[in-house]
Amino acid sequence: MVRGADKDPARDGEGDGEGGRWVAYTDGGGTPLDAYVAGISGPAVVVYHTAIGVHDAFITGTCERLARELGCVAVAVDLYGAGATVVDAEDKARRLAALRGDRLGTVARAEAGIALARALPGVDASRGVAAVGYCLGGGICMDLARSGAGGLAAAVSFHGVLGDASAELPLVEGCSATECLVCHGRDDPYTPPAALDAFRRDMRTRGFDGDRLTVLEFSGVLHGFMRPEKVTQDDRAAGHFYDGDAAGDSWDAALALLRRALQL
Repeated sequence: MVRGADKDPARDGEGDGEGGRWVAYTDGGGTPLDAYVAGISGPAVVVYHTAIGVHDAFITGTCERLARELGCVAVAVDLYGAGATVVDAEDKARRLAALRGDRLGTVARAEAGIALARALPGVDASRGVAAVGYCLGGGICMDLARSGAGGLAAAVSFHGVLGDASAELPLVEGCSATECLVCHGRDDPYTPPAALDAFRRDMRTRGFDGDRLTVLEFSGVLHGFMRPEKVTQDDRAAGHFYDGDAAGDSWDAALALLRRALQL
């Protein structure tokens, strides 16, 4: 449910970038949530945030870039709750554990963001809705696709945290209608090779074969390779590092999929 909108830069401490706006909404349980909207008209692309939260300049900037390059309405939606920006390691671990401990509930909250996007003024939902996500959000995009939630035309994971969901997400007839793209660094410690293999097996079980699932793997690339600020030795020690070639190839592949899926 949309609760209203404002344009108060103080809500996230970062401002509204190139003209996006903040919209307040709730999930099915009434939890207050925040969304950042960029673009005026067109099909919707829903953006799912990293473990930092939706109030992250990288995520709002992604919305502005998608709106500018695709001519869409890009909507960054909230998995944590209104106002949350998570930088403390203990707080981050607690919030992630809560989301992963209730995977169906997390999918339902993610689906509330899709419902918001469909209802926004200027959105042409007749051309479909797509989703992209980073890290935590990349895994959420794949969970939406493999559970059949939200009726997505396409879903993209950038260095997503991936794995098997067979024990937590039931098989759903026809869920493989979503075309999926996974962009992954082979040295990502958060989705090691065994976890990626388990993810692939689970997706195959759900009908994601052939052109329904594309996995781009980049040799020698770590987690967080899309984020240009991840360039310090501390970042590398934590398993994060920007890679311009992988980032460029991933972005180009994502835009090609989104243009095709959303008839742009």
